[in-house]
Amino acid sequence: MAEFRFAPTFLKQLLELDQVLSREERGILDEALAELATNPEHPDRFASQYGPDGPEFLFRRDPFLIGFSVATSPHVVIFMSVFRRSW
Repeated sequence: MAEFRFAPTFLKQLLELDQVLSREERGILDEALAELATNPEHPDRFASQYGPDGPEFLFRRDPFLIGFSVATSPHVVIFMSVFRRSW
């Protein structure tokens, strides 16, 4: 399992989402974050851009889109952003 960290923007977005998420959505988000922390090279991720700390990726787990980067030395996953699709 990689070490993981949260960017300030991610934490702010998470606090805002926490006010409107259902119990089911919280479970989906928790599972998605755990999957990425366990396997940052998840086959469902897709490249977003190359940031100062390394490549950045997006990962969709409906209704969420999670932005993260992977620092190679040491192996650290940094959760950058989280968005929830509104219906």
